[in-house]
Amino acid sequence: MSLKNTRAKKKKYTAINLSSLLFKLPKIWHPYISLCRFDKPLSIFLLFWPCVWGLSLGSFPNLPALNDIILFFIGAILMRAAGCCLNDIIDRNIDAQVKRTASRPLATGAISISNAYITFFVLLILSFLILVQYNSTVIFVGISSLILVLLYPYMKRITYWPQLFLGFAFNWGILLGFFVYPHTWSWSLFFAVLFTYISGIFWTLSYDTIYAHQDKEDDAIVGIKSLALKMKYHSRYFVVMCYIGQLTLLFYAGSFIKFGWLYNLCCLAAILLQITNLRGISFDNPQQMLAAFKKHALTGGIISLAFLSG
Repeated sequence: MSLKNTRAKKKKYTAINLSSLLFKLPKIWHPYISLCRFDKPLSIFLLFWPCVWGLSLGSFPNLPALNDIILFFIGAILMRAAGCCLNDIIDRNIDAQVKRTASRPLATGAISISNAYITFFVLLILSFLILVQYNSTVIFVGISSLILVLLYPYMKRITYWPQLFLGFAFNWGILLGFFVYPHTWSWSLFFAVLFTYISGIFWTLSYDTIYAHQDKEDDAIVGIKSLALKMKYHSRYFVVMCYIGQLTLLFYAGSFIKFGWLYNLCCLAAILLQITNLRGISFDNPQQMLAAFKKHALTGGIISLAFLSG
């Protein structure tokens, strides 16, 4: 089935953003745009913002270099696309049974498995070309992230905590960015990086639990596990507790590296915005869950401003 036919048969609720301007490109590219999620760029920032946090910690008391920020942003685009490719390859049979993902190109047959693998490896090669611009430690840390990338798609089959493994992977950029710059090691610096990384994991637990609520009914039928199914009616409280844990760890990280009051103010504003975002929304409404999920791209940016202002 072609993506054109998928468009014609699209439901009200779909994983593909057919309103994206990228679909003005030649039709031969449309399935690959969907496979790599280039039509849904907001999630790129969920991978990129932690990189900014790591770069800021690594370059403190100076600002990170602009060229490093640009390279990490390009790397986030490529690695997020690679992760989506691999996820769709592994989940293609499951995606076909889930209402929101049934229109994805591998689920519909718009792209062959071999072409999907080729796309995945091309994205990895391009990402590696960025990685080799840096020192050996950054290269090692970057390559080691592939273990998490490869493991994550299988976690939803064996544990109700796949969001935890996504947190390990999506916040790896904190460590990657930190090692870009040379350091004189101290316990204060170690705890600042450690607490920032764990705070990012709490952040991922919150937004991906929200995201998982879109598919919880279909997931229960096909046997996919998630925190949305684990927490059920307690999900709102769980997410709020994750936000509080995130804020507490960010405050501790800032105190170890002696960030100023503006850092604390930005962090507090971001978390309060995230908590306020949950007011009046139903965790049983997929559209509201998607809207709440998307707002984390904004709050992650506010936290990035906190680190840059520090």
